[in-house]
Amino acid sequence: MNDVEAVWRALTRDGRGAIVVGDSAGARLSAALCLRMRRLDGPMPRAQVLIYPTLGGSTDLPSFKEHATAPLLSAAEMESYEALYRGDDTESDDPELAPLRAQDFTDLPPAFVVTADIDPLRDEGEAFVEKLRANGVAAVWRNEPQLIHGYLRARHSCEIARDSFSEIETAAKTFLA
Repeated sequence: MNDVEAVWRALTRDGRGAIVVGDSAGARLSAALCLRMRRLDGPMPRAQVLIYPTLGGSTDLPSFKEHATAPLLSAAEMESYEALYRGDDTESDDPELAPLRAQDFTDLPPAFVVTADIDPLRDEGEAFVEKLRANGVAAVWRNEPQLIHGYLRARHSCEIARDSFSEIETAAKTFLA
């Protein structure tokens, strides 16, 4: 997270506005950066675009059980990645480790969150958007039916993945306008 902050500060040093975009673990780092910048009163991203994010949510969410054996990312794999990411802090509610567990979602940048329907992480994206909206932050959730975690890799060969990528591009350009 310190590296993410350092890069962000270097990119925005001249006062230039920018957005953060990330997929999967990169989406988690993007959301955590927004929380850190708010805490430190640093340069806040104009927006956050989070693509099939892992946000440190509970394994009790329905999608975690419903898609436990999903292709490309199973619930068991996600649990092992979570343990690697968090180390000894597996129960921590530190929002920089688990943005979904933050207590305060006010004054965060608007968000465009895209999830894959056949993904244990699907419900984390929806829950994040709900918390943002409940705290007055503009947020859009788009769930992509029939798609799995990591589907953007197929955007050159799969029409629905390509269409989703186009929507993500449109959202990013809108935030930058």
